[in-house]
Amino acid sequence: MRHIILPLLIFFCSVVLSAQETFVVNVDLGGTEATLPWNILSNSNNGSANQLWAMNGQRTAIGIEVYDAFGGTNSNGTLEADASLALPSHASGDSFFGNREEFSGFVEPTAGVMLTGLDTATTYDLSLFASRMASDNRETRYHVQAQNLDTVMYLNASDNIQETVSATGLVPFDKGIIIIDVTTGSSNNNEFGFYYLGAIRLSYLDEIETIEPSLTLRSPNGGEYWQTGRTPEIRWDSEGLTEVLLEYSADNGENWNEIARTSALSKKYTWTIPEEQARDCLVRITSAALTDQSDANFGITSNDTSSCHLVVLGSSTAAGAGPTSVDSAWVWLYRDTLFQNDTRFLITNLARGGFTTYNILPDGTDIPAGLPQLDTERNITRALSLDPNGLVINLPSNDAANNFDVTTQLSNYDQLLSEVLTSDLPFWICTPQPRNNFSPAQKQIQLDMRDSTFIRFGEFAIDFWTGLEDGDSNVSSALDSGDGVHLNNAGHRILLERVLDSRINNFLLARKTGSTDLETIYQVEPLYIFPNPTHDKIQIANLEPPFDLQIFDSMGNLLLQSLDHTSAKIALPQSGSQFVLLTKGNQNYGAWTVKQ
Repeated sequence: MRHIILPLLIFFCSVVLSAQETFVVNVDLGGTEATLPWNILSNSNNGSANQLWAMNGQRTAIGIEVYDAFGGTNSNGTLEADASLALPSHASGDSFFGNREEFSGFVEPTAGVMLTGLDTATTYDLSLFASRMASDNRETRYHVQAQNLDTVMYLNASDNIQETVSATGLVPFDKGIIIIDVTTGSSNNNEFGFYYLGAIRLSYLDEIETIEPSLTLRSPNGGEYWQTGRTPEIRWDSEGLTEVLLEYSADNGENWNEIARTSALSKKYTWTIPEEQARDCLVRITSAALTDQSDANFGITSNDTSSCHLVVLGSSTAAGAGPTSVDSAWVWLYRDTLFQNDTRFLITNLARGGFTTYNILPDGTDIPAGLPQLDTERNITRALSLDPNGLVINLPSNDAANNFDVTTQLSNYDQLLSEVLTSDLPFWICTPQPRNNFSPAQKQIQLDMRDSTFIRFGEFAIDFWTGLEDGDSNVSSALDSGDGVHLNNAGHRILLERVLDSRINNFLLARKTGSTDLETIYQVEPLYIFPNPTHDKIQIANLEPPFDLQIFDSMGNLLLQSLDHTSAKIALPQSGSQFVLLTKGNQNYGAWTVKQ
């Protein structure tokens, strides 16, 4: 028996019974962007989403998952659904689809989604919508299964702008689920038997949570350097609010310009920086009677279009393995931190899981059979072709896992870094990281490589070891992602802090601008020494006179002393030797090697 098609408007009637309110959860299937509190499910194969938003701005325990794959995503639905449906164009214009007959080499005769996290003591009203602008009949069959109802409904998606199908009073199964199976309807005359599911609306009564409204602007909060046309984010924290007004001032708050009105729930807004040239900029955020603004001024410039480009080479840690989301991996966090503060910074990540020092050797390197082969898309040659201002290399443990000893690893570093020495391109080398299930010999390789990295690269070594291991070269249990190899979110946060502590951004900007005076945005460290290893010279920049430089060999013999220079290029007298540079007060800046 076919069910009567009802307008979706009935689900927007607000019902208040004592402390209860009608919650409405909307899901857009097939979309990529939505205005919260609309929810997005974009993966038609095995996508899922949890803690869906309700339209009143509260998170729910409800989730959705694709348990039977669709064929793909369609974006040819109506952009002007009937106003009574309250469907934004991003929801009405796209959908998941499948097909009964072969299309583009595949057949998906059935598909299905499952609503999860439902309360078995609550009844739910369900509405479904789909649209595909077409002239033939593309009827879709929806089989809805709940504890108290097993029903079939039909909807022709062709040129649909106002029809929905609905089922009311649904009681979830004991596991808190409702199932929606989708396939081709019997009246469908499309040659491929296309069927669609574009939007799901779930309505139910629940206790409304009383939340004290709050609003705090997080970024920009003072000191940022943002360029016209770049797209940093305005970020904030809020509770109990559904919409905010964003404004900016270029004259320290004398006048304000509207940026956008947007959902408060996203807690961020991507802002295309306008055509301005001002140092006294502020951002203000307002919702109802609440408002907050930047604590201090930031700068916007339309005159500076430059970039400062850093390339990362490495293996799975740099490629994002370990955290619950790649956005929580150290390279992504670092990219975001730098760009949010200064839009000149761009990071290209060439890392790939499984890489060793062999994989990133220069093009043309003759690597014996049986050893890892170089990857010309992600090696040092590729990195240099991108015209970077600096390099970071993060190879945590795969060399030791392959029993490549320290001599082999350092030899590979010498070979790949020889490509950058002549250009004075700065680079930073991350130490190895702890790893479980290594043999004693492999643990010793890691320890020796850790020490060698510190000695060999000095201030250009980044410590990815200290505080990350358990005392026996294993990953600390508190930082283990679960596989004994990769770090979890907290571990990657520590890696981020170590990279930030290296002040790479300060160094790169100082070199790029030729100045240590970067106003209040940065405070540059006083001493930079590079390259390392070197052929015959080291360059020392940004000295603060009077400054006593002393160069000793590894036996403690004084090789050279230079006084009161703001910068210097120092010829090294013993090619092939190890040497140590000390600053005034005997602070050790590490060991350098002079290569033939």
